[in-house]
Amino acid sequence: MKSYKKVKSNIIDKKLIKSLIFGILSATIAITLLIIIASFVFQMTDKLPKEAINVVNLAILSLGGLLGGYIAARFNKSSGLITGLLTGFIIFIIILLAGLSRSVESLTIFTLYKLLALIVFSTLGGIIGVNKQKKIKI
Repeated sequence: MKSYKKVKSNIIDKKLIKSLIFGILSATIAITLLIIIASFVFQMTDKLPKEAINVVNLAILSLGGLLGGYIAARFNKSSGLITGLLTGFIIFIIILLAGLSRSVESLTIFTLYKLLALIVFSTLGGIIGVNKQKKIKI
C-alpha cells in the first residue's frame, strides 16, 4: 500500500513540474514578444512619455503571468492556485536574476510591483485555467 502512494506522488510531482515548465515557457515567450512590440511602438512614437515604459512593462508582465498561470493549470488539471502561484514566482525569479546580471542598480519599489503583479495575475490565471470547462458542442 505504501509503495502505491509513493509511486502516485512521484507521478503528481512530474506532472506539476511538466506543467510549470510549459507555463513558464509560454509566459516567457509571450512577455518577450510583447516587449518587442512595445519597444517598437515606443521607438516609432515620440509623443509617449518615458514614464509610460514602467506602466507598459507592468502590464506586459501581468498579461504574461496570466497566460503562464493559465497554461500551467490547464496542463496540471488541478491545484490552480498553487500552480499559478509557483509559475508567477518562478517567472519573477528568472526576470530578477536576468535584470540583476545586467544592471548595477539595486532593487527598487518597482521590483516589488513586478513581484505582486506576477503572483496575482499568474495565480488568477491558474484559477481560471483549472476551472475552465471543456468546449461545449452545440
